Amino acid sequence: MTLTRPAKRELPALCIDIRVVFDCHVCTEAYDSTRHRIEDGSASLWLDAGRMVRVFHRDRYALSHALPDLLRGLPEGKTKCYGTKRSNYMVWKPHGTGDGAPHYQVFFDLYRTNEPKPRLVMYVQSAYLKDRPLGIQRKSTLIFATICAETMGLIARR
Repeated sequence: MTLTRPAKRELPALCIDIRVVFDCHVCTEAYDSTRHRIEDGSASLWLDAGRMVRVFHRDRYALSHALPDLLRGLPEGKTKCYGTKRSNYMVWKPHGTGDGAPHYQVFFDLYRTNEPKPRLVMYVQSAYLKDRPLGIQRKSTLIFATICAETMGLIARR
């Protein structure tokens, strides 16, 4: 993706390349032989970036088809971004109607590379349906362009 924006208030003009990398967003927690059955084909194993064995989850895989549009909406300002308690970021999309409906939540880190032409890497760690989303996450709205400018070192961190 590319974040391109004209100068706006305290933000300089931006043209930032963003590489999106996925890890285990279509998997459940770590594999547990007492809970997961692989012999009947109901579960498939996945090795994540940390070399942990996890279980492929068909429902998470089906939901992940919405990920590209959800993430592409960040540079365009169509998808809202939220801070988390773990110093990473989260986006969400309602999956049903009403305030109490489940939400598809996607968690990611964002960091700058040290390549000759620096860019950002968005590392998507986890994505799942959450039955009771936390209200505090809705209150911690961040501006994605500002996060990118801070991470690239174009403006001071707040």
